[in-house]
Amino acid sequence: MSDTPKLADECQKLLDNGWAITLIRNGMGSYTAIASREDQVPEDAQDIDKQITDDFLPSQALYRLTEKVLGNIV
Repeated sequence: MSDTPKLADECQKLLDNGWAITLIRNGMGSYTAIASREDQVPEDAQDIDKQITDDFLPSQALYRLTEKVLGNIV
C-alpha cells in the first residue's frame, strides 16, 4: 500500500482554477487521475507527465495529481 495521503479534497485547488479531473480504474487495478485544462481533452493530457498520475486508492491519486500539477512533487 502507498503512503500517499488520502486528501482528495485537495483537488479543489485545481477544480477552482479551471482544471478538470478524470479519474479511472486502470488495467493494473490501481487508479489513474488526469488533469486537463478547458482547452484540452483528457486524452491529450495523458501525454504530459505532470498532468497524469496513479495510486492505489482514488483519494491518493487525486492528492498526488494535485501535488504534481502544482509542482510540489515530480
